[in-house]
Amino acid sequence: FSAFLKYVLLPVGARLFGDDRDRSRAVGGAAHAGEDWGGSSLDDHHTFVVQYAKGRDTHLDMHIDECDVTFNFGLTDAAHFAGNDLTFCGMYYADTHRRRSATYKHARGRCVVPRGKRRHGALDIEDGERASLIMWTKSSSFRATAEYARRNVRALNHSGGADRVR
Repeated sequence: FSAFLKYVLLPVGARLFGDDRDRSRAVGGAAHAGEDWGGSSLDDHHTFVVQYAKGRDTHLDMHIDECDVTFNFGLTDAAHFAGNDLTFCGMYYADTHRRRSATYKHARGRCVVPRGKRRHGALDIEDGERASLIMWTKSSSFRATAEYARRNVRALNHSGGADRVR
């Protein structure tokens, strides 16, 4: 997975959440306003598989990841499960961190790439089983910057109401 990060995912991270010279302004023709989260210099990862099924692990509560960029690969064909959509809210330091911004139905072979500090979770699985390969990636050089420290010195913003996510 280290080679996969270096040769395949690092260019993706750079285009989405890299520094100003690497980051794209549009993805697939849609404007992209991503910020630098060390995507140009990802150099560490923790990789694992998660599985959801009725009667076992059925969902994942809202949370943020302990990483800079997350790569979440769908491993299960969408015809083999129902429910269990990923739900995304705002960035953990923003007033909107508890407001739903998007819901996504995983598909085999597709990868969702959020910043690690975007609040998210997985809704209840209704039928079947779903699995994902998760790569939490970090940039040691980005984590040493004043910008990273500035973003992370703020405590979680608990102001404002939360959207009910079902």
